[in-house]
Amino acid sequence: MRDVALEAGVAHATLYNQFETKDGLVLAALRDNLERLAAHRVSGRQDAIGRYFELLGAVTEEVVQRPRYAEAMTQLMFNAAPSDEVTNLLVAQRIALDRASVRQMIVEGVLLPDTNVDMAARRLTGAFWSIMLLWTKGFVALHDLPGELHGGHRAVLEALATGAGRVRLRV
Repeated sequence: MRDVALEAGVAHATLYNQFETKDGLVLAALRDNLERLAAHRVSGRQDAIGRYFELLGAVTEEVVQRPRYAEAMTQLMFNAAPSDEVTNLLVAQRIALDRASVRQMIVEGVLLPDTNVDMAARRLTGAFWSIMLLWTKGFVALHDLPGELHGGHRAVLEALATGAGRVRLRV
């Protein structure tokens, strides 16, 4: 907290007036970061698959630009209980976003009409976090992370894609 106060140019007590605990500060920073990244969903892309991979690219870029922060958030998430707020922010909300994207990809004919939306959303979220876990444990290099994340998500979607959807996923 002292380091954060110093970096922010405020008194140590000021942080404790705003945030009762370190966890409160971390969650506030995480919420701000997620809101900023969510703004990428409001891009000029018209198709769901383009928006999906654009957002994934923005998240990946954030990880590559700020690896210590990303590693800390990943470790925090993996150590959190299912009922913790960080689990809600990083897993439950991610599943909800993936669910909405999958539904739109079905509407646009990228994914098969009988796709199990909940299962697909969980698999996409799982692909993200499994690759992040491999990265934090040293099995994926930081410079390989963008390709790993993109490829992992594309593989999940290709398994559920229509013929036309597979073509669009390869572009």
